[in-house]
Amino acid sequence: MFGVVSLRGGFAAAVTAAACIPNPLFDEETGSSSTSCLSTVSLVCVSSSGVSETSTGDTTQGKSTTSSESTTCGEGETGCGTPLGTQLWSVVQDGGPGRDTGRDIILLADGTIVVAGGGALPATPRVPAQFGELVRLDSQGNPIGDPIRYGLPGVATTHWGVTAAGGLIVAAGERSDGQAYAVAYDEAGMLLWEFVQPGLAFDVVFDGNAILWLVGRSGVAPYVAKVWALDLNGVAVGGTIAMDVENRLPAGAAAIYAAAQRTSGRLLLSGSYFLDGEEQAWASLINPLSGTVLQGWVFGDQFPVPEAAAYGAALSANVPEVMAFSGHYVDPGVNDSPRGWLQRRNSGGQFLSTLLQEEPQGGNYHSIAYGPEDEIVVIGWVAVGNGKRISVVKYDGAGEKAWTAEAFGDTPFEAENTGWNVVVGPDGVVYATGEVVVVTPGGESIARWIAAYAP
Repeated sequence: MFGVVSLRGGFAAAVTAAACIPNPLFDEETGSSSTSCLSTVSLVCVSSSGVSETSTGDTTQGKSTTSSESTTCGEGETGCGTPLGTQLWSVVQDGGPGRDTGRDIILLADGTIVVAGGGALPATPRVPAQFGELVRLDSQGNPIGDPIRYGLPGVATTHWGVTAAGGLIVAAGERSDGQAYAVAYDEAGMLLWEFVQPGLAFDVVFDGNAILWLVGRSGVAPYVAKVWALDLNGVAVGGTIAMDVENRLPAGAAAIYAAAQRTSGRLLLSGSYFLDGEEQAWASLINPLSGTVLQGWVFGDQFPVPEAAAYGAALSANVPEVMAFSGHYVDPGVNDSPRGWLQRRNSGGQFLSTLLQEEPQGGNYHSIAYGPEDEIVVIGWVAVGNGKRISVVKYDGAGEKAWTAEAFGDTPFEAENTGWNVVVGPDGVVYATGEVVVVTPGGESIARWIAAYAP
């Protein structure tokens, strides 16, 4: 189900969209095929007062808390004249009962949006995704081509990360047979190569030159953080490079959940380790070619808590670079449920600030991205009732909150609506992905959610 909105001035103008985009489904048990509706229309209407409301033709809902200011931009750009943080359009992709996920999102040089996650064949609701899936959209949320799928029969597969590298689209993730993988496609969606090793891969980044970095953990407990270095042909590059990085992680590092790299060549990693049986968050800035740790921190250095994890990592677009990490923490007696955090440090590693999720009921700051003016956007979720809502929050370069927005599916108080990843375009438009719960005639299912927000 797709929802597409184009905003100009103070009101929304709907883009013409098909009522139903056929999605052929294959039933492995009966051998028969059927067709379901992959997309319908959802419109976000913005009144002259700057308050957004949602009118749906399917099951997509959402709300946005914005400032009274408006953006200005040139011809062909998105989000002009709209209140900051307004949802410009949203897309919900539901391939049928099961789980369709959005775990990472990037922008290609031509403005194409690429979302990585998992796609489900008809099955029992809430089962793992059946195959890794890449979907492509234009800047208005319209689909480009067919989904690109990867997987083996009977092996549940999910893409966790995606990056662009030298004309390739490279996705990485996990399979239920205990294998971490990376797969590379050309611009037409043709599979070029596959790299498979025991473990789980949670992210993949490109150094801008010749090396792809996969990060994750081992597949067998006790878990150990893992790093793989590949060339653009999918061949492992000198095992000592990755090993040197692994050997310089914090003692007991159990997983690397995120990586970031820019033209400086420095590799920023974040993840978790265990201390006296409790999970703790860490981050390291590394020269990957030498394995030298340039900076290293644990979240508790500046904000001591019994339990924390780091899921996001980002480097600012401008020099000198500013580093940011995000995740959740638990402080029993203060917040018994996880609560999101975002920490910033300058290029020398000096602590700048820790920003905490404001909602007292808690949630998570799962992933972060920098924008062209060093603004930070963080995505995750906030606890609501017995469920979650997607939460998108933007901070300016000084760490002051600019706006917040929430999104959810059919059941905003009882469902697991989760925001996984975010990217900021060169015009400041925010693109986000995650999952929402939708109710269909066949029952409840998890659908992929993709949305765009005004700067």
